[in-house]
Formats: sequence, structure tokens, C-alpha cells
Amino acid sequence: MEALPSRWALRESGTLLASMQAHTFTRTFEAALDRLPNVSGVSNHTGSLLTSDPTAMHRLMAVIKARNLYPDNRTTPAPVALDMAIEAGIPASKRDVFLDNEISLEAIHRAFGQALSVARKQGKPIVIAHPYEQTVRYLEHVLCALPDDITLVSAGYLAYSSYPETPVPQQLAAFPHTVHDQ
Repeated sequence: MEALPSRWALRESGTLLASMQAHTFTRTFEAALDRLPNVSGVSNHTGSLLTSDPTAMHRLMAVIKARNLYPDNRTTPAPVALDMAIEAGIPASKRDVFLDNEISLEAIHRAFGQALSVARKQGKPIVIAHPYEQTVRYLEHVLCALPDDITLVSAGYLAYSSYPETPVPQQLAAFPHTVHDQ
């Protein structure tokens, strides 16, 4: 999804742009989803510009709703995506902790501690991360030794648990699970 202009903003082939005509936007998004047959949700990765555009978010939510998907996070303090998803009756949620916003083991460990704290206080934190080598290695270790009072579930499961009238898609039905059973 289209990001606000910055020196880090990349525009790859297939990026959804706020300036696209409605049919091009929908066709581009649906083509991307068709390449992922078991997808259950979408992330607005780098979508800081697109997620603040109401017209683009209406287009996006129409496809998400038609495909029984969920949107899962935000990249800007003022996105309209979450409000529009809720307005459309689409299971949606926002992240509580960004695990590797700072890429160091110490920062990742602090953020993971914050996630555990939020889990114990609020019950359902959504934690996101990049697939950085340090992050993956850290998670491989800590997820095998989760405290007994913590259960690992997908972000999609949490989104759908807030909407009991909406059937949980098959690809999410296997959750929740604990990593202790491995």
C-alpha cells in the first residue's frame, strides 16, 4: 500500500495507490489476493498514505468484506482503515506492540516484556514484527518458553473474537493454541 513520501518509501509493482481509478485499484488488490489462496487477513505494510485516504479505504474494505478477510494494523497515528472496517462490520483490530520497531535484542526483549504486560492487563495484545533475523531468532527462543498464563493466538483470531456474529474463516479456526504443546 502507498506510503507517505519519504526517503524510505518504495513503490513496487502492484502497490495500491490512492490515485488509482476504482476498477484498477480493485483489480490490483484482487490479483494480489489471488496469488495467496490461503490468506486470512491483510496488513497495510507501508500504507501510511493509503490508510489515511477514505476513498481508498472504502474500496479496500469492499474487497476485504467480500473475501471474508480482516485488516490488521496501522502505520500512521491517524488511519481511517480501522474505523471504516468497524463501520462496515469487518472484524478488525489494531496492534498494541510493535516488537522490532528498534532492531536490537535489548529493544526486542523490552517490547516482548511490554506485550506480556499488556496480555496480563488487557488480555488480548496484538503484537507485530518484521521477519528480521534477530527478531525470528528471539521469537524462536521465547515462544518455546512462554509463561503458563500466556496463550498464543493469531491476530485474525483476536479480530474475529470481537465479532461473535461473524463466522471465523476455516484458516483461523484452528486457533488458539499454545506453543507448550510442541
